[in-house]
Amino acid sequence: MKITQTLLILIFLMLPSYLLRFSVFGVPTNVLEILIGITFLIFLFDILRFFNLRNLDLLDLGVFLVFIGATIGIFVAMDMRSALGIWKGWIIIPIIMLAMIRCVTTKIQDPKTFIDKLFLAAGVSTAILCLFGFHELLNGAESTPDLRLASVFQNANELALLIGPILAYHLFNIFKDKQRLLRLTIIIVLTIGILLTRSYGGLLALFGAVFISLFSAKYSVKIKIGILVLALLGASFLVFYESRTAKFAQMLDIKNRSSSSVRLEIWRVAVFLGEHNAIFGIGPGQFEKNYISQAATALNKIPIEWNHPQPHNLALAFWLQTGLIGIIGAIIIVIAALKILWTNRREALAIPLFCAFLTILIHGVVDTPFWRNDLAIIFWLVAAGISVLKIDENKIRLA
Repeated sequence: MKITQTLLILIFLMLPSYLLRFSVFGVPTNVLEILIGITFLIFLFDILRFFNLRNLDLLDLGVFLVFIGATIGIFVAMDMRSALGIWKGWIIIPIIMLAMIRCVTTKIQDPKTFIDKLFLAAGVSTAILCLFGFHELLNGAESTPDLRLASVFQNANELALLIGPILAYHLFNIFKDKQRLLRLTIIIVLTIGILLTRSYGGLLALFGAVFISLFSAKYSVKIKIGILVLALLGASFLVFYESRTAKFAQMLDIKNRSSSSVRLEIWRVAVFLGEHNAIFGIGPGQFEKNYISQAATALNKIPIEWNHPQPHNLALAFWLQTGLIGIIGAIIIVIAALKILWTNRREALAIPLFCAFLTILIHGVVDTPFWRNDLAIIFWLVAAGISVLKIDENKIRLA
């Protein structure tokens, strides 16, 4: 079991390694998938023993429905080969990670500490990405045209999607005695990182999640007021600084070409595609192809931009890529997770997980913080942490 724990921690330390792609016998894969596959084979017997009907709950039903919806989506996709690749990398591999983490947490003495170690590993790997991005910005190499932090990604929003839930989790663990220096370093680097991405969706999601989580936590009134004042000062400074930039002015402009007007077009096309493919969706990873072929019809005009891999909304992404079955599964996961978090809100692990989960959900209003290799794994890590709270809840009931 210790070998498996070490391998799982290593996987989160190497989370960005999915960007190192190659083929095995003509099948596209990457370093991260190979590492997860090796761990899975070592751990296969334990996983098969863990998953019986007595161990399954509402959260598992949601996961199963997402899996079924995505699997059916392969057969309705415009490009079955690309849909199969997305199904493998964004659905199957992350669900295997969820299964391994859940199995480990049911067999060890201190599952909460193990979940925390995985988040620390994810924090380290993401901090390294940020540091690499800092180096790029300082040297003027490979940065975005508006000098936003993007690191190894194509745009800054992609980095913000990864930073958000990881930073949210660690912010509410800052007072932990164990690994305090490492955690504080992660928080500082990731905070600077998300500020430099200048992702308004990411920043609003983080501020909103922290604000809601703060008043759900059991901190004293003085601590809550102190954190709130600091957060409001930071937010005020950010708004004051950004309000004078072209990016901020563009965001408010929905008549001319801007990020807001483009996003409104994306949502209109996404709804159009959903209405015409309501039951089974369009298949995993098929939004860009469908957008190119259907956008002009949906909008009754030529779209401002043609290439959009995702619909920039979490609910629309699940509906389109996993169909009605998948979106029902996603709703079940959200309801089950929030119920467990609320029931166990006095637990030390609950508020950090709640903040991370809320960050994903809020950011999901304007972006898709799941449909990518690393984002899906982080999402299931949060779900696995929430299931640990469920384990403790069951132990209390049995006692």
